[in-house]
Amino acid sequence: MAYAVLAAPSNPQGPEFGKASPIGLVIVLLLLVGLVLLIRSMNKRIRRLPATFDPQRPEPDQAADDGTDPGAATTTS
Repeated sequence: MAYAVLAAPSNPQGPEFGKASPIGLVIVLLLLVGLVLLIRSMNKRIRRLPATFDPQRPEPDQAADDGTDPGAATTTS
């Protein structure tokens, strides 16, 4: 049955062929407005980011940065 529906020749040449409703235009315009607002919001957030994420004083985190974990259990094979 699905094959018959998919294989049936379609000839959409009725009086409504090729016409779009005004609702489609409204939806497209709303999507474009939403896209512009999202782009503006992301640009504002990106401008507020610092130039680098390096810590100001790395001394307290130095042990963690070196990969040392004093509480880690050792595994033997």
